[in-house]
Amino acid sequence: MVQRRRDRPGGVLAGARSGARAADRIHDCVGSCRRGRRAHRSDHCQQCGRSSRGRVRHELRSPASGRTHIVDAVFEVPAGGTAGIGTELRIPEPQLWSDADPHLYQLTTTLNWNGASAEYDEIVGIRTFAFDPDHGFSINGEERTLKGVCLHEDAGCFGVAVPPSVWLRRLLTLKEMGANAVRMAHNPHDRALYALCDALGLFVIDEAFDEWENPKNKWWQGHNVYPPRHEGYATHFPAWHERDLRDQIAAHRNHPSIIAWSIGNEVDYPNDPYASVLFEQMTGNNDADKPAQERMYDPTRPDVRRLTTIARRLSAIVREADPTRPVTLAAAFPELSSRTGLLDDLDLIGYNYKERLYPDDHRRFPDQPLIGSENGHGYAQWRAVAENDFVAGQFLWTGIDYLGEARGWPVHGSDAGMLTLAGFTKSEWHLRRSWWTQAPTAHLAVRAQPAGLDRKSFWTHPVSRNWDGAEEPIEVLCFAGGGAPHLTCDGSPVPLSFDEEGGFWSATVPASTAMFVLEVRDGDVVVARDELAHAGRPVVFAADVWHPPADAARRCRDAGIAIDSVIQIECRLLDAQGRLAAGELPVTVVTDGARVSIENGDLADITPYTSTMRRTFDGRLAVFVRAEDAGTVQVCAEGLPPVTVQL
Repeated sequence: MVQRRRDRPGGVLAGARSGARAADRIHDCVGSCRRGRRAHRSDHCQQCGRSSRGRVRHELRSPASGRTHIVDAVFEVPAGGTAGIGTELRIPEPQLWSDADPHLYQLTTTLNWNGASAEYDEIVGIRTFAFDPDHGFSINGEERTLKGVCLHEDAGCFGVAVPPSVWLRRLLTLKEMGANAVRMAHNPHDRALYALCDALGLFVIDEAFDEWENPKNKWWQGHNVYPPRHEGYATHFPAWHERDLRDQIAAHRNHPSIIAWSIGNEVDYPNDPYASVLFEQMTGNNDADKPAQERMYDPTRPDVRRLTTIARRLSAIVREADPTRPVTLAAAFPELSSRTGLLDDLDLIGYNYKERLYPDDHRRFPDQPLIGSENGHGYAQWRAVAENDFVAGQFLWTGIDYLGEARGWPVHGSDAGMLTLAGFTKSEWHLRRSWWTQAPTAHLAVRAQPAGLDRKSFWTHPVSRNWDGAEEPIEVLCFAGGGAPHLTCDGSPVPLSFDEEGGFWSATVPASTAMFVLEVRDGDVVVARDELAHAGRPVVFAADVWHPPADAARRCRDAGIAIDSVIQIECRLLDAQGRLAAGELPVTVVTDGARVSIENGDLADITPYTSTMRRTFDGRLAVFVRAEDAGTVQVCAEGLPPVTVQL
């Protein structure tokens, strides 16, 4: 089965079916006239009840080279009926789409019939890809490791109405970290986000459902705090799953960035809602703190084997709608699901947080490709990919903080991202960059020296850039890539040891240290450097308009993406030495009528998003101004000289 899927081209021309949409217009007109449901329109058909004849033309143009390739075909659509129009376009020496060079084409489809015409434009790409059970993922014959992030569709103050320019700033920052892939969680996202992935060269797994015909627990009072609620898509699944799945594929199938269709996320939780007698022998990845009775076999719950039947039905729908891409699923409980048949019909098996199963399950299922569809941030999870060629990659949960799934009020979002809601990087972003890229990387962070714990993480022991008031001693963490790290404390060299669990270099030093300097050297050459000192009080307020790199802006223009609808101003509090200052200040935005939103990334800040005032968070915040209202914006931090930005 998998060999058959591997031999297919991975959507060689993502866009070949565009003409069908325009053809539907002819069918709709002729059929509606015949049935008398709307007035006859002579520009659509010569006479009700007669067939319509015409010609379709596809023009494929490269914005980069200007070369255009054309193919024509004639058609006849019977009155009230449909007709398929098949065309084949051969392109000598095509410029291929990939993550390294996301070359795009413009496909224009023109229909002419009975004196009328219709035209449809879209952006497409040409590429082949494959998932191999032994060698992972490849694009155009070149092997790649998928270094992915999962994304929700919101962006803080914008909700889910996120302007393309805001997504662009976020995606470029994730690419700089080394990310080359996105898993859309767990529903169709904004069209502009897919178009940006096309333009920037980000691979996409597009995911349809978070639950099927039975509801999963919704933790509205806290994770595994009972009783849960059950409000979700399950109510609509029986009547709407096929229509919604087909519509999602039809809307997105021509994006070259999409490399797989996922039919579900973690539908196989133990007792949530499906049950099996084998549950008593196994533990799922969301079982922590559950009441004992919730981890026992409950025969009143739906049988877990029902999932296999549904999965086969969904897979068949996907393959009928798009036979060029593999079908996958993000399994939460593969210990059981691999024994009930749930994974048997998949072209690509996705495991959530089950890296320990990779070696054994690769031996159990040697013909099925494997991927980490959702993963934690640990070094061990990354090594499970880097050291096993048969694992296609991993997808971190998540790339960016998002609203919802919060610990408890006033926190109203998840802080699992590499970026804050405001689009600013966290320390974990720098660590991930040292793993995922060859780029020179140097970043310092500190935390109180953990005591009495065998294991520590950024969750149990958060890191920061400030150690004022820390107890003796402190741990200094060095995130270094592209060379050998060298650390000095107040000018004196300090030996470093590599933390095998954390994936970084570290040292334990007195809390009285005033200045740390990390240099990453390639031989005798310093290729990256970072300084960290006690931050002073804010004396300067800086506000800079963010501009996309010229190459990214050009690619967006070629892809027809409007990235100038919102102006983004990055604001920082600085001390006398030009470093991020200690302490936070309220910031007020004054405009000449422009519509403004402010985001600081603080998930516990409940200031209304309609307010024109917000406190900084870690010395930063972002101001967003609607471009069509552009004029003058004054940004004022309390007690500091205001900054006027001419937009």
